[in-house]
Amino acid sequence: MCPSILPGLLSVNGVPFTHIYTVMLFMACVVSFVWLVVRWVPLGISKKELFAFVVLTLLVSLVCARVHWVLVSRPSLFVELMKPWTNEGFGYRGLAFLGGLIGGALFIGVYLAAIHPRIPLSLCFDRLAPVVGIDILLVRIGCFFAGCCGGRPTSSWCGISFPPSSATGRLQALNGWERVYPTQLMSAANGLALFLLLWFVQKRQRRPHAWLVTRLFFAEYAAFRMVLDYFRYYPRSETLWSLTHNQWVCLTLLFITVLPIWKQSGSPGESRTDRALSCDKSSASTI
Repeated sequence: MCPSILPGLLSVNGVPFTHIYTVMLFMACVVSFVWLVVRWVPLGISKKELFAFVVLTLLVSLVCARVHWVLVSRPSLFVELMKPWTNEGFGYRGLAFLGGLIGGALFIGVYLAAIHPRIPLSLCFDRLAPVVGIDILLVRIGCFFAGCCGGRPTSSWCGISFPPSSATGRLQALNGWERVYPTQLMSAANGLALFLLLWFVQKRQRRPHAWLVTRLFFAEYAAFRMVLDYFRYYPRSETLWSLTHNQWVCLTLLFITVLPIWKQSGSPGESRTDRALSCDKSSASTI
């Protein structure tokens, strides 16, 4: 099986203008904006502000994803590689998703705390978390068609051969690999599963548990990514003690998220944040 890599859906004087990865990234932004209109506007955030917020979050996430990638792959060329323009055009080729995810989350937290201090951060993040699964789905489909973020060699039925014009295809040709794991599609499938899981949890909650959905998102994604990276190709320079840089980040995320979830599930009391979430339900009983 060989995926088609679309050189460009639009072109100017024969130069590709819009790549399939860019299209998927744009679609992810549109989906996020529509989702936030439904989930955040009732909290008192306007549609006009949400549009600017989504654009700013995208830009911050891209820069953080690039910083992460440069630091783990070519730190000696940090200044040069952080420039968004090259002879091939404008933009970044080389991004680390976890860097963008964490950087974007920190930016969202700082933004909301500064601009909307009266809205509980936990409420905003819990309402945002499910749609990130759809974003992962769309972006990883873009990775698949771009031929990046490929897997290790395999002879199994699920193996895929990429065109030699792609990064994964060039890696296959260099090492003589016939097929590799489609790790992009694995990530895409997990993004959809993550969305369904978080949406189900939100709908089944009788009483809001502050940060529960957000912690579930980071815990599930970190656990999945820990396993996925055993199927994905990384050069030895990006590993430490047999673990990739992403796996070390995931271990940290699991420690930060799973422990609070375990404590919260065993606590019968209602936290101060829970009371803020149900400020207009003062008569709610404590489970």
